[in-house]
Amino acid sequence: MTTYRAAYIPPEPGSNGVGVLLTTHEHCT
Repeated sequence: MTTYRAAYIPPEPGSNGVGVLLTTHEHCT
């Protein structure tokens, strides 16, 4: 539940989204 809480309460949803997208792209490539 701790992990869910941290992911559910991000500091900046906009910034986090971009970061996650970048990370996913790197992993895919």
